[in-house]
Amino acid sequence: MYVAVRDGCLRGAAFPTLRAGMDAVGLDAVELAIDRQMQVVSVDDGWDTHVALTSDAALAAYRRELDAAGLRASELLLFNDFSSPDLADEVAWVVRCAGAAAALGARAMRIEAAMNAHQESWDETRCRAVFTDCMKRVLDATDDLPVVYGIENHGVQGNRYEFLSTIIDGVGSPRFGVTLDTANLYWSGMSLSEVHQVIGQLAPVTRHTHVKNINYPADQREVRRQIGWCYGEYCCALPDGDIDIPLVIEQLRSAGYDGSLCIENESLGRYPETERQAMLHREAAYLKGCLQG
Repeated sequence: MYVAVRDGCLRGAAFPTLRAGMDAVGLDAVELAIDRQMQVVSVDDGWDTHVALTSDAALAAYRRELDAAGLRASELLLFNDFSSPDLADEVAWVVRCAGAAAALGARAMRIEAAMNAHQESWDETRCRAVFTDCMKRVLDATDDLPVVYGIENHGVQGNRYEFLSTIIDGVGSPRFGVTLDTANLYWSGMSLSEVHQVIGQLAPVTRHTHVKNINYPADQREVRRQIGWCYGEYCCALPDGDIDIPLVIEQLRSAGYDGSLCIENESLGRYPETERQAMLHREAAYLKGCLQG
């Protein structure tokens, strides 16, 4: 395992560029968000400058930029919606992103669990069936690529173990599992002990991670809370939360996971810019220490 960070966290911490942020936090592995136009953020030209990865030449040039900066794209972050009215186009976009991931040397892709287009009209059984079918089509179209996929436990539906496990079993491929978000389970209302139980269950099928934490009041840790209860107030830096990150690492290591621990700090906005930057550096150092010890 190794430590990575989401590009969006670096932007949220007000680093001027991707390269500057990575240098400051002391990491070389970054999860890059990719949009519908196949665009990712520039390495050196600021957050509002994007690079379109729409050709082999563009992919090769962007990888050279990363190499020159001493960086690597460890994963790509997708905001797909497998309830889109045009599922063929949605699947085709995910397949194109997989090709980009392979060309950049990224090992994994984060897959969105939310199905927003039919959130009110589809029951969970239909959501699971459609999602499973879409992922099978993606996998069939990319069976020659060394890329794995992880559905993130994200949102109300996506944090239901039954939803995730049924899809993973239905897809039935070692290249597909979860993007394990450590805090989203806690956000969903689970007690702290239940969070670690579910992480243990998901560890064998974890293909990618988002690592973050929450520091709830002591009387709220082992009770069922309302979904999202006071998250903005209590989300926090990794070392300061209730979730036992060294235990999570041990659960993943015991299950054979060897991918990234990708920092996703959603508390940055509560702090001045200078503190945000120091916080990300502290989190990177903390995770490195956990891996060593």
